[in-house]
Amino acid sequence: MVTLQKTQDATVLLDLQKRSFGRLLAKYLDYTTNPAMESVDRLQQKLADPERAYYLIQEDGEAVGFACIKRVGEALWVTPIGLLPEHCGRGLGTKAMKALEALYSHATVWELQTSQEEAALCRFYEKLGYRSTGKTSIVKPGMNLVHYRKQMN
Repeated sequence: MVTLQKTQDATVLLDLQKRSFGRLLAKYLDYTTNPAMESVDRLQQKLADPERAYYLIQEDGEAVGFACIKRVGEALWVTPIGLLPEHCGRGLGTKAMKALEALYSHATVWELQTSQEEAALCRFYEKLGYRSTGKTSIVKPGMNLVHYRKQMN
């Protein structure tokens, strides 16, 4: 069973970010925007932001990932979310996203960005009902972010 636990522990979050995003950091060498490169100080600033909430994604009481929800206007942004590599491919990401959407059931618009070059990530979000808005941004040559949006009923 996947559960969400709100957290303010920057050290635990940073460890999860480094472990969850390490593969993408090694692949794209993105040392400016990859969550694995975030400092504890910057993460503590984000934790203090009243428009953000950080959650540990847990399976049987063990932290297997994390998620940040940020309010931007009418939308809730998932920014970022990550699972530890050894827990990927088991349906935990789907369960975590559905748990976040249930926790914020009042939200009518959800948004996120992901690497356009990571086809499996794009398919994952599309399977959950997120649709590309057509907007992309270049992080660096060979790495682009694609913007996704989900309108709730």
